[in-house]
Amino acid sequence: MKLFNSEELRSTISGEVYTKEDKEYTKLKRVKNLIFDPQPVAIVNCQSEADVVQTIRYCRANEWPFTIKSTGHSASGFSSGDEKVVIDIAALNQVVVEETSKRVRVGGGANWFNVAQALTPYDLAITSGDMGGVGVGGNAQGSGMGFFVRKFGITADRICGARLINADGEVVIVSKDKHPDLLWAIRGGAGNFGVVTEFIFEAHEGGTVLAGNLYYAFDQKTIQELADYLYHAPEELNGTLSFTTFPFTDKMPEKNKNQLVIELMICFKGRQINCTEILKDLQNFKGYLFDEVKPTSYADLFPPIDPSGSTLIFNLYTSNISNSLLNELTKELRESGDPRLIAQVKVLGGNFGKVENGAMAYSHRDSRYLVILRKGFAAAEEALAANEKWKKKWGLLKGFSEGIDINFLGITQVDELNQMYKPANLKKLKQLKQKYDPTNCFSGTLNIQ
Repeated sequence: MKLFNSEELRSTISGEVYTKEDKEYTKLKRVKNLIFDPQPVAIVNCQSEADVVQTIRYCRANEWPFTIKSTGHSASGFSSGDEKVVIDIAALNQVVVEETSKRVRVGGGANWFNVAQALTPYDLAITSGDMGGVGVGGNAQGSGMGFFVRKFGITADRICGARLINADGEVVIVSKDKHPDLLWAIRGGAGNFGVVTEFIFEAHEGGTVLAGNLYYAFDQKTIQELADYLYHAPEELNGTLSFTTFPFTDKMPEKNKNQLVIELMICFKGRQINCTEILKDLQNFKGYLFDEVKPTSYADLFPPIDPSGSTLIFNLYTSNISNSLLNELTKELRESGDPRLIAQVKVLGGNFGKVENGAMAYSHRDSRYLVILRKGFAAAEEALAANEKWKKKWGLLKGFSEGIDINFLGITQVDELNQMYKPANLKKLKQLKQKYDPTNCFSGTLNIQ
């Protein structure tokens, strides 16, 4: 490894290079999960695809490891690292809509708020993550669970092409006709094959949706019945069940304040008559308190918020929301009522489950639910001190797991490739890794070798 020469790199790019000597370094090195305090050797603020090319070539020539950052939302800290060069592509955030074909070109540094705003005038949308500040690049290459998952699948399903910078610093055009194996790989391969500077997505109808939260008194049987109802409902209905003592509402009845409740977030895109019937069904479940469901624009589902915090998280796929699973999942919530802790069940099925597991790298189509547990902490030290307890918690819940999702990985799960992919998919990913990145340059995310 040669001495890092910021001036040499700076002379070849239009962006800026920041090192520890620069006052901007401390701010730019941060990621959203503050349990990480990365100390990269430099942050390269790329302003163009050409900057990405030159930075990769410089790192390769000087034997510097690097990692890619778009918005820094990886809960597992994949967006940075110690003694690495961070290639920051946040400036590559263009969104170009091809109205006739309904194809959308999205820069690898864009976030979902950018995309939703650009698509609104066309009444289009792209099924995606459910927070506006989440980056397109990492989200799309992991899975992409959002408001339309049962109707339009995951974000990876909508990728039909890309521009990718490979390990040699070359621009590669990826499509069904050009490098189709790379197209397969980037749809779930988590950045192991290059830097995607631009995605081409197939958009779908957007416009007005019926969306919002319904609230219920906490009851495990109600959870199971709601989950089963949502799974078997028409694909136009999408829903996520959350269990929390701190719901997103200021209308909670006094007797239920600070109590554990079920918060069901729905998003419905379909005929009004079906929508009305389904809402009545949901209001008739045991323990129903009230709801804040209303027609809204798809873009309004993505407020331009971008929170940071010290967070522990893990996830698992399952097809059985059993009493045993719920007992373990909600144990701390029931005992402590900690408002910083939230458990979720994202309901799958519909068109999500109609795609073959071998169609792309992502491979969890058989599961009915994605279960997530996360907790925020006041400081990184508190979170790290609690991590041993979370390791034990994951050990207890792992027995219920049919797999895990890359986009919700906890730091206790980052090495469990066998949980992230079906065996045939992982075998193919490793073969493609040897073909396209035999020296493992792109190891800043999951390390598929």
